Amino acid sequence: MNGGFMKKIKVFLASSIGEMKMDRLAISEATLELNDELVDNDIRLQLFMCEHHDTAIAISGKQNEYNDFIRSPCDLFINLYFSKIGSYTFEEYQTALETKRVNGLPLIYVFTKTSNNQTSEQLKDFCERLELDGVEAQYYSTLDEVTDLYRQAVYSYIKLINLS
Repeated sequence: MNGGFMKKIKVFLASSIGEMKMDRLAISEATLELNDELVDNDIRLQLFMCEHHDTAIAISGKQNEYNDFIRSPCDLFINLYFSKIGSYTFEEYQTALETKRVNGLPLIYVFTKTSNNQTSEQLKDFCERLELDGVEAQYYSTLDEVTDLYRQAVYSYIKLINLS
């Protein structure tokens, strides 16, 4: 415990909303479970998922609001992929990468769902780009595996900043 001061860890979840719906839900549920585990250490996760935020038209555009959260900076940027990468998800990745270069945060995690199906050329190009950016993709095939990867990312960050 750190004397009642609650440390907030800001997490941004990026992915194709439709294709990754169940994976996103699993991350959301894991966040609730992690918050229950971490409360005694005065740590709280704040998960940013676009479907949890106001969908009303924003003056500067909703995507700008999402990018602003990343630039704030968020602490962890979690990117989920399966068979494609959308333009907004790619923009969010670019924003996270640029922000990390300036501020040292967010830590960027890319979790790629594996399948026997073919992936798009766009996603193949993106995976090649990850290597150039110094970002390592981690692979999973089940919801349990993606939540395990997420939990590992959260606890690695906590250990890195010495909160536990």
